[in-house]
Amino acid sequence: MKKRLTHNLTIKMLSVISALILWLIIVNIADPTVQRTLYKIPVEVLNSDAITSINQVYEIVSGDTVDVTVKGKRSIVDQIKNTDLKATANLAELSPVNAAKIDVELIKNNSNNVELNYNNAVLIVSLEDIQKKQFKIETLLEGQPPEGYFQGDVAFTPNIIEISGGKSKISRVDKVAISIVLDGKTSGFKIKLNPVLYDINGDIIDKENLTLSDEQIQVRVTILETKTVPIEIKVIGNPGKGYNLIQKDFKPEKVLIAGNKSDLDKINTLSIEMDITNSNGDIESEILLDDYLPENVILADDMKTLSVRCIIQKEVKKTIDFYTTNITVNNLPEGMGIVYENANQILKTKLTGRKDVLKQLDAVSLGAYIDLDGLSVGTHEVTVKYDLENGIKIEKPYQKVKVQIIEQLQSGVNASETPSSSPEL
Repeated sequence: MKKRLTHNLTIKMLSVISALILWLIIVNIADPTVQRTLYKIPVEVLNSDAITSINQVYEIVSGDTVDVTVKGKRSIVDQIKNTDLKATANLAELSPVNAAKIDVELIKNNSNNVELNYNNAVLIVSLEDIQKKQFKIETLLEGQPPEGYFQGDVAFTPNIIEISGGKSKISRVDKVAISIVLDGKTSGFKIKLNPVLYDINGDIIDKENLTLSDEQIQVRVTILETKTVPIEIKVIGNPGKGYNLIQKDFKPEKVLIAGNKSDLDKINTLSIEMDITNSNGDIESEILLDDYLPENVILADDMKTLSVRCIIQKEVKKTIDFYTTNITVNNLPEGMGIVYENANQILKTKLTGRKDVLKQLDAVSLGAYIDLDGLSVGTHEVTVKYDLENGIKIEKPYQKVKVQIIEQLQSGVNASETPSSSPEL
């Protein structure tokens, strides 16, 4: 038996070695060693508190991702994905030039059969002191409520936010604002929104490496109904002696207000007083409309002030002479006529008022008339009245005429001419 085993031993050993070599060749042909590069593996920063503990913050300059070459059997390498690799950089081991070595490991069971190469990659950071700054939250409105509604108060909780981070980045922040969409809103609402950071040009600043005291802000928005009401100017007091209020002008004549419906229903006009006591010249004033609004009602108009002008001029006097033929008869009973007791009577009326208005008045434009309403046939003494505007006053006693009402119309008295007026200016 022993002779059989040792017979041709050399040939048998060469056969075994050849078979092993052949097997290795076959295996390598079927599953060769290959390498493949996986790109942009994110680098996880470890022990960042090592920086914050010395009251500093860091910002990554380079090395936030790393490219890794994986070498091994094709059956293994082909199955490796980016997520199978974990890259880390330990800031606790930061070098004097602010660089930390990047370590990469394959988080799979067969990691011992794979070789990783990432060329001694490093994470480089910049360091700067931490700065804190507080900002009052501002409002950015998008759209507007539908017609008939108005956006009222906007309240934030909290209304001040503190931001901490690198000094250079904090210095870029110009304002902190919250955008609120108002389109279609007809009632008040509450919502939580994220604050947005803006630079001086209105561009958004990313919040990376910044810490906000509150990541979300509670927002409360009031939506009110609107109503347009006229403005009424009430002049109080009297101008100085010998002066007269000639005219009052004001703009706007109406204003849009907002509030709850129950409060708006109580307001039909916005009444504003203007005191002209002892004034001897024109008065011009700019009045804040808010000061005249009741509680819980606000302005919903772009016009916030009321412009008022009271024209006050010195009074002048003028006397106008006229005949009875210049008198208009009102309410003469049907089928009746009148006869003046003195058809050629010259009547005088003394007027006081604005010079420019008095200058245009004469016996015709004076608008003298008598009213016979309720009078019957017979002789009556009636007061002459006038259609006067623009603050023209008649000095007392008022003129009176005697007329006889008759049952049939008789010839009236015609004046051959109307006396001219003689102004006393």
